[in-house]
Amino acid sequence: MGLGGASDKVVLQAAAEANRVLLTRNCDDFRRIAHKVSHSGILLVYSHVVVAKRLAYADIVAAVKVVETSEVSLSGMMIALNDVRP
Repeated sequence: MGLGGASDKVVLQAAAEANRVLLTRNCDDFRRIAHKVSHSGILLVYSHVVVAKRLAYADIVAAVKVVETSEVSLSGMMIALNDVRP
């Protein structure tokens, strides 16, 4: 989207305007601002100290597929993909 270097708020607003769900590893910052912007959903990927909760890229893709196939509306939601298991 050409937003390299943009603030988190600008990135979230741009995703919302494009009706896109945001996928981020910047969990703490987006949790702080999520309530300030109407958004299409935020998928959070935490970098855990606990090895079993860490997600490789393949795990992220699998978790996104689970979320995609669920019938849950992501609008205004934040979902930690680390808690989603195929």
